[in-house]
Amino acid sequence: MNVRGLKSNKNKCIAIINSVDTKYQGTIFLQETHSRPEIEKIGKQNEWDGDIVFAHGSSKSKGLAILFPKTTK
Repeated sequence: MNVRGLKSNKNKCIAIINSVDTKYQGTIFLQETHSRPEIEKIGKQNEWDGDIVFAHGSSKSKGLAILFPKTTK
């Protein structure tokens, strides 16, 4: 899913995660996040139950996030 930039926008990050959480199951790939390290805390601590791996780009391009669902055993 192309998110067209999360940067450090807490509200957009929360909205995207809530949206994909209700629509998709399994691993989710977000591209063009334009994210910075500060956004990791929002997703990891507040909104997503599973793991999130970020590869940050610049504030103007690149970046991806992979959201892994919470595993149950």
